[in-house]
Amino acid sequence: MGLILGWQGSTGIVTKLGINIYPRPRFKAMVGWGIFTTHEEPLPESCARFLIKLGRADLTYDISGHTWGAVQIGRGLKYPLPPKPKEEPELYFSATTYAFTEEELEVKKKIIEKLVKEGISSGLPIATTDVTERAKVEMPTK
Repeated sequence: MGLILGWQGSTGIVTKLGINIYPRPRFKAMVGWGIFTTHEEPLPESCARFLIKLGRADLTYDISGHTWGAVQIGRGLKYPLPPKPKEEPELYFSATTYAFTEEELEVKKKIIEKLVKEGISSGLPIATTDVTERAKVEMPTK
């Protein structure tokens, strides 16, 4: 028994292989929104509650948030950054969703957008839901 326990593959013999058999959804979309903040209101709690609600809806594979500066650096600007324009949100969030059909993707996007609008009506200072293209950052391939 002690001969097999604790070897952790040190003999070089392959005893297990794994193959990923999950189907990969064909369609992908990202819904983005921006939040203005004066850093005086209790944004972290209301924002966290909203993100938890969005996560529990089980529609997204990834929810990410970035500051204005991080988005600009992702776009290729170099430090030091220019001052943030007043019309730009301080925080950018995006939710990525996948689907097997275009119809399923549209339904998921509409539900996510509805949840964002509910966040607006509950007092979350979401400035706009039209930041999807501005928040999207393509990673360099080189």
